[in-house]
Amino acid sequence: MLKKKLTALTLTAMMVGALAGCGSGEGTDSANSEAKAEAAASSKKIVIRYWYAYGDKIEEAKQHMVKTFNESQDKYEVVAEH
Repeated sequence: MLKKKLTALTLTAMMVGALAGCGSGEGTDSANSEAKAEAAASSKKIVIRYWYAYGDKIEEAKQHMVKTFNESQDKYEVVAEH
């Protein structure tokens, strides 16, 4: 019984916290500057280093996959390192 009450209390607290974060934020300078910072950060590529240990045909296939992936989008850049 205590476990059910504790679970209900925890869920209620989480929901209240989530709803509190959903305010409009209009008219606040901090909300506007946070949104601008997020937009600037999202315009940069995220670099992912991909380490692998095999050579020969497997290395050729992995290099081809990395090249194809990097050409298919512009949000991430995979750098394959042997």
